[in-house]
Amino acid sequence: MYPKPLYQLTGRELEAVQHPHALLQLATWFHQGWRGCPANEAHALQLEQHAAAMGYPRAMRRLGDRFNNGDGVEENQNIAFTWWRNAAAAGDADAMSNLIPLMDSENPAEAAEGRRWCELAAAQGVPYAINVLGGGTSATPDMVAFAQMSLEEMAARAPAPSGNELAWSIEGVRGTLAQINDLVGWWMERLRTVWTDVTHTSTHDGEDVDFPCPDIAALPDGISSDNDSLEVTIRAGTFHLQLDAALWDEGWNLSLASFEPHPPPDGQAWLLRELHGVAQQIGLRLG
Repeated sequence: MYPKPLYQLTGRELEAVQHPHALLQLATWFHQGWRGCPANEAHALQLEQHAAAMGYPRAMRRLGDRFNNGDGVEENQNIAFTWWRNAAAAGDADAMSNLIPLMDSENPAEAAEGRRWCELAAAQGVPYAINVLGGGTSATPDMVAFAQMSLEEMAARAPAPSGNELAWSIEGVRGTLAQINDLVGWWMERLRTVWTDVTHTSTHDGEDVDFPCPDIAALPDGISSDNDSLEVTIRAGTFHLQLDAALWDEGWNLSLASFEPHPPPDGQAWLLRELHGVAQQIGLRLG
């Protein structure tokens, strides 16, 4: 789909890829002002609308979020629900979750609709939906609160842990920031060979950061000097993974964790196998 790994592409290169996933990624870069894309919220919105018009569920859900929050558009709950319903009908689990509070509606038809979306989301393993069906409350401060939760908050809404969570870590990995960048970038490329819709967000010291990226010099200086960690949250369907990297005197400390619903044991083994395979490919020793 891409002429080279996604993490190595500039905004100009991605513009040539007419695919909804690429359009939505490009929208993020225009929103943040990354990869040579000047910060332009109006253009980011246009790209999201284009991807939604192509029937991309995640783009439709993102537009619903925008209209619900008045983010770059005039707040309109009716339009928000229309986009969420379209995204949910196309299989987006987060959009289904945004519709769950309809269960509290005094309108019987809306309440029934909310429960139907809740059951469908629970069937995909969404912790919030499972919690609601188990007797928890569907009340939320606003209709996209679930989508804005941290992974820890999502996990807290799940029933008792299944016991098959992924928890891997290694300390003292000797390597450069460029190697860690390539490790994460190439690993996600391998994930895309199995999971077609892999997305990620990265933070450093609580701030969004474009990582992995083609230009190491564009990353904050503190990443390689102040022991703060890079946190990379990866989503593929209902799976949530978090890969952390922190540099200490003795080297990089790396850790990988999964959140409910966890990948099955064979899937977890594959994730770690691919991570080690990429490390070997780029000359990075993981123990």
